Amino acid sequence: GKYLFTGLPADDYVVVVGAIAGDPALTADPNADGVPCTDPSVAAVCDGVAGVTLRPGDSFMGADFGYQPPGVIGDTLWIDGDGDGARDDGESSIPYITVHLYQDTDNNGSYETLVTSTETDAAGNYSFANLADGTYQVVVDGADGDFPAGLTQTTDPDGTADGQGDGIVVAGGVVTEIGGATCADCDLDVDFGYRFLGAHSLSGTVCQEQTVDGVCGSGSSGVGAGELAYSGTPVYLLLWTDDGDSIVEAGETRQIATTQTDANGDYSFGSLPAGTFIVSLAAPADDLTFTTTGGYNPAVSQVTGFTATDGDASSAYQVVTVAAAVTNVDFAFDSSVDYDYGDLPETYNAAPTSYGTTYAANGPRHIVPASPSLYLGTSPPDTELEGQPDPLANGDGADEDGVVYGQGPGGVYDWDNGANGGSVDVTVAGSGWLVMWIDFNNDGDFTDAGEMAISQAVSSGSFNVQFDVPANTFCPDNDPGCSTSANPSGTLFARARLFPAAPPVPALAYTGPASGGEVEDLLFQLSPTAISLLSGRADSPAASGWLWLALAAAMATVLLLGRRATGRAVVRATDEESTRDRRQTG
Repeated sequence: GKYLFTGLPADDYVVVVGAIAGDPALTADPNADGVPCTDPSVAAVCDGVAGVTLRPGDSFMGADFGYQPPGVIGDTLWIDGDGDGARDDGESSIPYITVHLYQDTDNNGSYETLVTSTETDAAGNYSFANLADGTYQVVVDGADGDFPAGLTQTTDPDGTADGQGDGIVVAGGVVTEIGGATCADCDLDVDFGYRFLGAHSLSGTVCQEQTVDGVCGSGSSGVGAGELAYSGTPVYLLLWTDDGDSIVEAGETRQIATTQTDANGDYSFGSLPAGTFIVSLAAPADDLTFTTTGGYNPAVSQVTGFTATDGDASSAYQVVTVAAAVTNVDFAFDSSVDYDYGDLPETYNAAPTSYGTTYAANGPRHIVPASPSLYLGTSPPDTELEGQPDPLANGDGADEDGVVYGQGPGGVYDWDNGANGGSVDVTVAGSGWLVMWIDFNNDGDFTDAGEMAISQAVSSGSFNVQFDVPANTFCPDNDPGCSTSANPSGTLFARARLFPAAPPVPALAYTGPASGGEVEDLLFQLSPTAISLLSGRADSPAASGWLWLALAAAMATVLLLGRRATGRAVVRATDEESTRDRRQTG
């Protein structure tokens, strides 16, 4: 349908489309500027003619015209891998199959006249055009030599799985009825879906392991201790028809199904015929080595694809012979790097994924080299295979010592609403970029305005960083009922991340991987009635004796003024190196 005029001198030209057999309707015209010609606003300019002015050196490639022929019937033949009657992403076509078109010329219910035949293209598509009004039948030639053996039909235009679509009525140049059911815009709805069907199954698990043995877990489902389940990983199943040389070659495979691993890392394919299959997937993460090799599972062979830059696994597939139920076709990987993860709750206040802590939620994770040079606090980060969600953000070991609560505007350890209303004391080793988020309104995420409290360059040393506290975060001292507070519970979850350089969008960097640095997740708790220190480090910025004096002074203020010191003190910061439980109430 393409045309091209070349060697034209600079001048004014008119492109005119000549007569087209069947008199199709003009649907797109260059003068309509992308508006369909069926729109009344462009009816006057949709005429199959376009004026073009060419200046020296010009090339104009936009004189495109679209036409819709009358009486079109067609669509697709495909492998309906999951049998749901809809063509999903990844489901393959059935190409080069003959399709016949018959017509009931005397309206007696018998399709006695063969009108024409065609063949599906490489994408499994077919069509018949320029059809007169009438009643038609489409028949798929199941005896075609290119039709795959072992297929069972799942989808038929008229609802009867017999490889033919009956009762296709063309009226006024469009399809108005298929199989006795009226329809609109259904010219290209005459689909035929098929799937390979049998009594067998194939299943396995996708995981990362620490003790390399090439398998996931100890049974046929899930992972074991020290292993990470890769959920949501696409897994593809291909039927392999080998020509006898045991080499997978072009034209020998056909994708028949696709699925995703569940929360346990498990995948499965059911209702399979007997045969030789290839189970394939892309590496579920970066920096992985495929550790499943011959002898670890029922697969005949395993093949790994490698990245060109670093030699890590980019993909893997296994060849499996299926003649019964086959289990434990696992894909086990080992990571070439270690990560530091966070430990905020995975679900909180009904937020669907809350703060995003686990790998499945794209939780924050920092590569930890053998000799770390960039981290928070005085202790290099420990490493975890997976995020460690904990209700009190207390699940990540003893290295969380880089961020502690700091003085507020009152000069003591309190925070207030407003500019520079809060602060933290930070200790850094190395030079990088610090970002800290605080869930001021306690809704289980860091996406609200003002919740990125800190984003700045930092270098080695200990220092105090002030930040703004959004209005109405804490109850004012003269509102003991907390009627206007966004956070009456006083709970403040926070996340601090130290990056080697500023992330592209700091406000959104509370999840995802980082090439170095550290993540520390924190819980601050405000006392609802008085100042209380539920957990704090003995080596926090103030010595413990000073801390008791500050608490006593604050309590004196409460008693003398006869008011509640609501919302003015940080009372818990999760620091696992050294903690004490102290409580002062009044």
